[in-house]
Amino acid sequence: TLRSGLVLLLLTSGCALFGSLFGGNQAQQQQQGGSGGSSSVQDASAQREAELAKQDEALQDEIQALWKEIDTEGITSARALALTELTGKAFDSGAVQRGHVNGDGLASSTIDHLGDAIEAEPDALASLELARGHVYTWISKYDEAVASYTASLKADQQMGTFLDMVALPHSPAVDAAVLEACPGMRAQVDEAQLPDFVDACLVAAGGDPKRLEWKGVKKDLVAHRKEMDRRA
Repeated sequence: TLRSGLVLLLLTSGCALFGSLFGGNQAQQQQQGGSGGSSSVQDASAQREAELAKQDEALQDEIQALWKEIDTEGITSARALALTELTGKAFDSGAVQRGHVNGDGLASSTIDHLGDAIEAEPDALASLELARGHVYTWISKYDEAVASYTASLKADQQMGTFLDMVALPHSPAVDAAVLEACPGMRAQVDEAQLPDFVDACLVAAGGDPKRLEWKGVKKDLVAHRKEMDRRA
Protein backbone atom coordinates (compact mmCIF):
# COMPACT_ATOMS: atom_id res chain seq x y z
CA THR A 1 0.00 0.00 0.00
CA LEU A 2 1.00 3.63 -0.32
CA ARG A 3 1.12 3.93 3.45
CA SER A 4 3.50 0.98 3.59
CA GLY A 5 5.48 2.55 0.77
CA LEU A 6 6.04 5.67 2.82
CA VAL A 7 7.32 3.66 5.74
CA LEU A 8 9.74 1.83 3.48
CA LEU A 9 10.87 4.92 1.68
CA LEU A 10 11.18 7.45 4.52
CA LEU A 11 12.25 5.60 6.58
CA THR A 12 2.61 -2.11 38.97
CA SER A 13 6.01 -2.49 39.55
CA GLY A 14 9.01 -4.57 40.25
CA CYS A 15 9.64 -8.05 41.44
CA ALA A 16 6.28 -8.41 43.14
CA LEU A 17 4.69 -8.76 39.74
CA PHE A 18 7.00 -11.51 38.57
CA GLY A 19 4.82 -14.41 39.54
CA SER A 20 1.74 -13.00 37.83
CA LEU A 21 3.46 -11.69 34.72
CA PHE A 22 5.36 -14.82 33.85
CA GLY A 23 3.57 -18.10 33.47
CA GLY A 24 5.61 -21.19 34.22
CA ASN A 25 6.75 -23.35 31.36
CA GLN A 26 3.79 -24.88 29.57
CA ALA A 27 2.56 -28.28 30.68
CA GLN A 28 4.29 -31.26 29.21
CA GLN A 29 3.16 -31.86 25.64
CA GLN A 30 1.22 -35.01 24.89
CA GLN A 31 3.17 -37.29 22.67
CA GLN A 32 1.52 -37.65 19.32
CA GLY A 33 1.32 -40.86 17.35
CA GLY A 34 3.73 -42.21 14.83
CA SER A 35 6.66 -44.51 14.71
CA GLY A 36 9.86 -44.93 12.81
CA GLY A 37 10.85 -41.69 11.05
CA SER A 38 8.26 -39.64 12.94
CA SER A 39 10.12 -40.17 16.22
CA SER A 40 13.14 -38.23 14.97
CA VAL A 41 10.87 -35.34 13.99
CA GLN A 42 9.32 -35.41 17.44
CA ASP A 43 12.76 -35.47 19.05
CA ALA A 44 13.86 -32.44 17.02
CA SER A 45 10.66 -30.61 17.91
CA ALA A 46 11.07 -31.39 21.59
CA GLN A 47 14.67 -30.19 21.50
CA ARG A 48 13.62 -26.94 19.85
CA GLU A 49 10.89 -26.41 22.44
CA ALA A 50 13.39 -26.99 25.22
CA GLU A 51 15.79 -24.47 23.69
CA LEU A 52 13.04 -21.87 23.40
CA ALA A 53 11.91 -22.49 26.96
CA LYS A 54 15.49 -21.94 28.16
CA GLN A 55 15.70 -18.76 26.08
CA ASP A 56 12.45 -17.48 27.53
CA GLU A 57 13.56 -18.29 31.06
CA ALA A 58 16.76 -16.29 30.51
CA LEU A 59 14.65 -13.35 29.33
CA GLN A 60 12.48 -13.67 32.44
CA ASP A 61 15.61 -13.53 34.56
CA GLU A 62 16.76 -10.35 32.79
CA ILE A 63 13.44 -8.63 33.38
CA GLN A 64 13.31 -9.74 37.00
CA ALA A 65 16.82 -8.43 37.59
CA LEU A 66 15.94 -5.06 36.09
CA TRP A 67 12.78 -4.82 38.16
CA LYS A 68 14.83 -5.51 41.28
CA GLU A 69 17.29 -2.78 40.27
CA ILE A 70 14.42 -0.32 39.76
CA ASP A 71 12.87 -1.27 43.10
CA THR A 72 16.11 -0.86 45.01
CA GLU A 73 17.80 2.03 43.18
CA GLY A 74 14.88 3.92 41.66
CA ILE A 75 13.58 4.62 38.18
CA THR A 76 15.68 6.45 35.60
CA SER A 77 15.12 7.05 31.92
CA ALA A 78 17.91 4.59 31.11
CA ARG A 79 16.30 1.84 33.19
CA ALA A 80 12.85 2.54 31.76
CA LEU A 81 14.20 2.36 28.21
CA ALA A 82 16.08 -0.84 29.02
CA LEU A 83 12.84 -2.33 30.32
CA THR A 84 11.11 -1.25 27.11
CA GLU A 85 13.77 -3.02 25.09
CA LEU A 86 13.27 -6.23 27.06
CA THR A 87 9.51 -5.90 26.65
CA GLY A 88 9.92 -5.62 22.90
CA LYS A 89 12.17 -8.66 22.96
CA ALA A 90 9.47 -10.64 24.76
CA PHE A 91 7.01 -9.87 21.97
CA ASP A 92 9.44 -10.19 19.05
CA SER A 93 11.05 -13.42 20.23
CA GLY A 94 7.75 -15.26 20.60
CA ALA A 95 7.99 -15.62 24.39
CA VAL A 96 4.60 -13.95 24.75
CA GLN A 97 3.03 -16.09 22.05
CA ARG A 98 4.42 -19.24 23.65
CA GLY A 99 2.74 -18.35 26.93
CA HIS A 100 5.99 -18.03 28.85
CA VAL A 101 5.50 -14.28 29.37
CA ASN A 102 2.25 -12.47 30.12
CA GLY A 103 2.51 -9.80 27.44
CA ASP A 104 -0.30 -7.57 28.69
CA GLY A 105 0.98 -7.66 32.25
CA LEU A 106 4.56 -6.93 31.27
CA ALA A 107 3.46 -4.13 28.94
CA SER A 108 1.32 -2.55 31.65
CA SER A 109 4.25 -2.59 34.08
CA THR A 110 6.59 -1.09 31.49
CA ILE A 111 4.10 1.67 30.64
CA ASP A 112 3.82 2.54 34.33
CA HIS A 113 7.61 2.64 34.72
CA LEU A 114 7.91 4.88 31.65
CA GLY A 115 5.38 7.25 33.20
CA ASP A 116 7.40 7.32 36.42
CA ALA A 117 10.55 8.04 34.41
CA ILE A 118 8.87 10.95 32.63
CA GLU A 119 8.01 12.47 36.00
CA ALA A 120 11.56 11.89 37.25
CA GLU A 121 13.33 13.12 34.11
CA PRO A 122 11.07 15.45 32.09
CA ASP A 123 13.99 16.37 29.82
CA ALA A 124 13.88 12.81 28.47
CA LEU A 125 10.20 13.07 27.55
CA ALA A 126 10.70 12.64 23.79
CA SER A 127 12.49 9.30 24.02
CA LEU A 128 10.30 8.03 26.85
CA GLU A 129 7.03 8.90 25.12
CA LEU A 130 8.33 7.28 21.94
CA ALA A 131 9.06 4.14 23.95
CA ARG A 132 5.63 4.27 25.56
CA GLY A 133 4.08 4.54 22.10
CA HIS A 134 5.94 1.41 21.04
CA VAL A 135 4.64 -0.55 24.04
CA TYR A 136 1.07 0.53 23.38
CA THR A 137 1.51 -0.53 19.76
CA TRP A 138 2.70 -4.00 20.78
CA ILE A 139 -0.53 -4.53 22.71
CA SER A 140 -2.69 -3.01 19.94
CA LYS A 141 -3.76 0.07 21.90
CA TYR A 142 -3.35 2.35 18.92
CA ASP A 143 -5.13 5.48 20.13
CA GLU A 144 -2.96 5.48 23.24
CA ALA A 145 0.08 4.85 21.06
CA VAL A 146 -0.63 7.82 18.81
CA ALA A 147 -1.07 10.07 21.85
CA SER A 148 2.41 9.08 23.03
CA TYR A 149 3.91 9.51 19.56
CA THR A 150 2.32 12.96 19.34
CA ALA A 151 3.81 13.97 22.68
CA SER A 152 7.22 12.71 21.56
CA LEU A 153 6.96 14.53 18.25
CA LYS A 154 6.05 17.81 19.92
CA ALA A 155 9.14 17.53 22.09
CA ASP A 156 11.45 16.47 19.26
CA GLN A 157 10.36 16.38 15.61
CA GLN A 158 11.97 13.17 14.41
CA MET A 159 10.97 11.55 11.13
CA GLY A 160 11.17 8.10 12.71
CA THR A 161 8.49 9.08 15.22
CA PHE A 162 6.27 10.39 12.44
CA LEU A 163 6.69 7.12 10.55
CA ASP A 164 5.72 5.15 13.65
CA MET A 165 2.56 7.25 13.75
CA VAL A 166 1.82 6.79 10.04
CA ALA A 167 2.28 3.02 10.36
CA LEU A 168 -0.55 2.70 12.90
CA PRO A 169 -3.91 1.34 11.72
CA HIS A 170 -6.38 4.03 10.73
CA SER A 171 -8.69 5.52 13.34
CA PRO A 172 -10.08 9.03 13.81
CA ALA A 173 -7.46 9.70 16.52
CA VAL A 174 -4.57 8.39 14.40
CA ASP A 175 -5.63 10.27 11.28
CA ALA A 176 -6.11 13.51 13.21
CA ALA A 177 -2.65 13.19 14.76
CA VAL A 178 -0.96 12.46 11.42
CA LEU A 179 -2.74 15.39 9.78
CA GLU A 180 -1.69 17.72 12.59
CA ALA A 181 1.92 16.56 12.35
CA CYS A 182 2.27 16.92 8.57
CA PRO A 183 3.01 20.69 8.40
CA GLY A 184 5.79 20.45 10.96
CA MET A 185 7.38 17.45 9.24
CA ARG A 186 7.32 18.85 5.70
CA ALA A 187 10.70 20.56 6.08
CA GLN A 188 12.37 17.18 6.65
CA VAL A 189 11.01 15.64 3.45
CA ASP A 190 13.17 15.67 0.32
CA GLU A 191 12.02 15.55 -3.30
CA ALA A 192 12.18 11.77 -3.58
CA GLN A 193 10.13 11.27 -0.43
CA LEU A 194 7.61 14.00 -1.19
CA PRO A 195 4.94 12.05 -3.14
CA ASP A 196 4.60 9.39 -0.45
CA PHE A 197 4.65 11.97 2.30
CA VAL A 198 1.86 13.93 0.65
CA ASP A 199 -0.05 10.72 0.06
CA ALA A 200 0.12 9.78 3.74
CA CYS A 201 -1.10 13.24 4.71
CA LEU A 202 -3.91 13.06 2.13
CA VAL A 203 -5.02 9.68 3.46
CA ALA A 204 -5.13 11.14 6.98
CA ALA A 205 -7.18 14.03 5.58
CA GLY A 206 -9.74 11.66 4.10
CA GLY A 207 -8.54 12.51 0.60
CA ASP A 208 -9.41 16.21 0.95
CA PRO A 209 -6.44 18.32 -0.24
CA LYS A 210 -8.01 21.45 1.26
CA ARG A 211 -7.22 20.08 4.70
CA LEU A 212 -3.48 20.09 4.00
CA GLU A 213 -1.99 23.30 5.29
CA TRP A 214 1.67 24.16 4.90
CA LYS A 215 3.67 26.59 2.82
CA GLY A 216 3.97 25.40 -0.78
CA VAL A 217 1.32 22.70 -0.42
CA LYS A 218 -0.20 23.41 -3.84
CA LYS A 219 3.12 22.74 -5.54
CA ASP A 220 3.56 19.59 -3.46
CA LEU A 221 0.11 18.36 -4.49
CA VAL A 222 1.02 18.81 -8.16
CA ALA A 223 4.22 16.80 -7.67
CA HIS A 224 2.26 14.13 -5.83
CA ARG A 225 -0.35 13.86 -8.57
CA LYS A 226 2.28 13.58 -11.31
CA GLU A 227 4.11 10.79 -9.47
CA MET A 228 0.92 8.88 -8.70
CA ASP A 229 -0.08 9.09 -12.38
CA ARG A 230 3.35 7.79 -13.35
CA ARG A 231 3.01 4.84 -11.00
CA ALA A 232 -0.48 3.96 -12.18
